[in-house]
Amino acid sequence: MSDQEAAMAQAGRLVEELFPHALGAVLGGSVAQGRATSASDLDIGVLLPDSAGSGRQVIRHDGRLVELFLNAVGDISRFFEWDRARRRATVVFVYAQGLTLDDVDGHVARTRRLAEEVVALGPPSLTADQWRHGRYVLTCYLDDLMDTPAASRHEQLVIADHVLREAAELTTAHHGAWTGIGKVATSSTT
Repeated sequence: MSDQEAAMAQAGRLVEELFPHALGAVLGGSVAQGRATSASDLDIGVLLPDSAGSGRQVIRHDGRLVELFLNAVGDISRFFEWDRARRRATVVFVYAQGLTLDDVDGHVARTRRLAEEVVALGPPSLTADQWRHGRYVLTCYLDDLMDTPAASRHEQLVIADHVLREAAELTTAHHGAWTGIGKVATSSTT
C-alpha cells in the first residue's frame, strides 16, 4: 500500500468514526497532490447535513495531525464565495483538487464542480481603495522599520515581518494569484 493509499484509508476511517452522518468527504492538501512529507497533516473536507453546521477542527488521529474542514452542504456555495472574496480559497482547493473518500448521493461531485468553477474564476481583483490602503499600510510599516533603533532588534524583526506580509499580499494580488497558508499548489489567473 502506498503512502497516499494509507493516508486515504486513515482519512476514510476517521470520517466513518467521527462523522457517520457525513454526506461525503475528500482528502486534500499535499497528501492528495502526492507531495506529502512525513510531517504532513491530513486535510479533510467533510460535507454534513444542514442541521450539523460548519466549522474547522484540528485533531490528532492515529498519531497524525488532521485539519477538518466541516461544511453544511447547504452553506457550501456561500462559503466558497466568502473564501474567494478573502483571496484564500483554502477549502475551495480541498474540494477542487482533493481525492474523494465518500460521496453519498453525489454531493462531493457537485461540490467539486462548484469548486472548480471558483478556481477558474480566480481571486477577485483588488479595488482602487484596497490598493491605496495596501500601499499606505506598507509605507507606514517601512517608515516604522526605518525609524526603529538598531538596539531594538526584536521590534525591527516584528515590523519587518509586517512589511514582508503586506508586500507579499500586494504582489500576489498584482499577479492575480491566490494567497493562503500551507503547501497547497494553486493556480493563478495570469
